[in-house]
Amino acid sequence: MSYRTVLDLASALSDTDKLKLAYHLLGQLMLAQSPSSAPTQKLPPSTDYDYCLERVLKSKPNRLPALRTFLEAIFIPTEPKICYNTPMAYSDDFRQQVLRQLNCGKTYRQLAEEYNISTRTILNWKANPDRKVRTSYTSKIDLEKLRQDVLDYPDAYQRERATRFNCTDRAIAKALKRLKLTRKKSD
Repeated sequence: MSYRTVLDLASALSDTDKLKLAYHLLGQLMLAQSPSSAPTQKLPPSTDYDYCLERVLKSKPNRLPALRTFLEAIFIPTEPKICYNTPMAYSDDFRQQVLRQLNCGKTYRQLAEEYNISTRTILNWKANPDRKVRTSYTSKIDLEKLRQDVLDYPDAYQRERATRFNCTDRAIAKALKRLKLTRKKSD
């Protein structure tokens, strides 16, 4: 691989982080080649990449394979990782489409690869085709008892109420918000 090819490899990419890594490697290669004549300070960020490459290639041509390997490892794009974590729920139409294809004879693995979802998701959809929707929040705090507690102890701290109701301060705060009770004093 020639000097021009390495330069073409480096200049073909514009990602700043990759160039910073390449610059760091070039600096390390320059220091490794001649530690006795190495500069005491780091190279300034404005140092030209061409100059660094030229110095490395002229002084130690045997460093070229290491440089080439590094540049190829950095600059060749990799396949993105498949991520099964999606922040939103799948639509009912999508679920039904996947389940129809499952009934037509496709395997779980084929569907998982085709639609980029996990096989466990398809198994769950087959076991429970209807979407689970939480209609109400379960609360271990009885709101009427909390309302009465506020009337009985108007100056109590939330942590005191939490102790009486055997729950956390945050649960009391949420319950008071549901009751639309504030800490503001009325005149």
